[in-house]
Amino acid sequence: MADFSCLPLVQRALQRSLTQLERLVVRGAWQGQRYGQMAQASGYGEEDLKQVGAQLWAELSDKLGTAVTQKNLRMLLGHTVAPASTKVLPLFTARPSVALVRTNANTEPGRVTTWPPGRVDFPSGPLPLTSRFYINRPPVEEAALAEITHAGCLLYIKAPRRYGKTSLLQRVIAYGEALGYRPCQIDLQEADATVFNNLDALVRWFCRRMVRTLGSEVEVNDHWDLTMGSKVNAGLCLQSILAQSDRPLLLTINALEQGFADPAIARDFLSMLQLWYERSKGDTLWQRLRLVLVYSTDYYRALNLETAPLTVGLSLRLPSFTLNQFLALGRCYELPIIDSDRHRPALENLYRLIAGHPYLASLSFYALAEGQQLPNLSALVNGIFRSHLQELWVQLRQNPAALAAWRRVMDGTGVPLNAIDTLQLDNLGLIRTEAGLTYPICELYRGFFAAQVNRPSAEVIADFTSAFCPRCKI
Repeated sequence: MADFSCLPLVQRALQRSLTQLERLVVRGAWQGQRYGQMAQASGYGEEDLKQVGAQLWAELSDKLGTAVTQKNLRMLLGHTVAPASTKVLPLFTARPSVALVRTNANTEPGRVTTWPPGRVDFPSGPLPLTSRFYINRPPVEEAALAEITHAGCLLYIKAPRRYGKTSLLQRVIAYGEALGYRPCQIDLQEADATVFNNLDALVRWFCRRMVRTLGSEVEVNDHWDLTMGSKVNAGLCLQSILAQSDRPLLLTINALEQGFADPAIARDFLSMLQLWYERSKGDTLWQRLRLVLVYSTDYYRALNLETAPLTVGLSLRLPSFTLNQFLALGRCYELPIIDSDRHRPALENLYRLIAGHPYLASLSFYALAEGQQLPNLSALVNGIFRSHLQELWVQLRQNPAALAAWRRVMDGTGVPLNAIDTLQLDNLGLIRTEAGLTYPICELYRGFFAAQVNRPSAEVIADFTSAFCPRCKI
């Protein structure tokens, strides 16, 4: 195939046009060129082309459901081009949303055929890289991917639970791998409760988990000197890991809030991470570290301002969906009503009811895909939303100061709050502010929590802990 023929094929896979730099990289990769050769021929910087290529391969990998690299691009896409009398099957049926061209005697030339969707699962857990249900929320994704290209970076990804933090983290990791980074994923949810009893136990567990994840030969015990302290020992351990390879280390810590149980331990652990970040400013070895921290702002331990995460580095908070993003998700479920003028007012009412909450939006569209009628969605409190609402209510009950502030906000008339109360309710995802006044972020929360205020706490907790059927009818 001539090199120009690959461009429309790549554009069809991405479902968008390519930029000038992306065209240059695709053509060069198709011809088997290295980035240095592309740079010499084009006049662009080699590092710039590498970054463009890495992001392009990550996006193609996401769309096609398999790893795409500079080296295998032609192998993966080349066999899909055939004479007009033959059929070109989709590259990867795991990603049915990618539309590819089929032409034969019975089809019109250039006609785009979309492939039928697979089974729709109940919304739960992070979305795989191949999921068609992942909706970008610019500029968050772009900022996150750009940040990890900076030597010695520290990136925070934060939001209330079920906002898509882990799904975004997976995409950041995939991008880092495309750049050639060594990924090391640590999830504090994997640690036993006893690990958080003291700093030394937590830091030892962390270092051992890091070494095993990387398959490193570094011996944690060889770096442990009780007279030096846990933070120094951990730093020496990580320094040895960094020295093992010239490749940057993408160290990601998920569920950081799990370490907030004891304020003193949390402060020491966070100060250790800050020290690692600061060492990269003057030490070329530590500049190989890319540190990404992910935490839930609505976890009751995270609401303790004494253990609030660090103020250094880049902090990105995942926002709610805009109306357009909300509707885009509905199209992913292939719901005919999404683009129906007759149903648009009801859809916009639903959007306002949940204030674009990503998880609640997914639940809503799942219910519609399962055959639920749109007019009945106003009764979601007693159906598919109930587990989420009760869980959030328990979180609110565990913080008396936040609950007292919420009681003031609950009537929806708009009240002024002090900075601490505002921060706590905002971390829970309950409020919006306008002209110095605070309001419930959506009618769903206002109505549900207003009905709970006078109920005995034991009754609410019993409801929350009881078995809940997520597939019950709304």
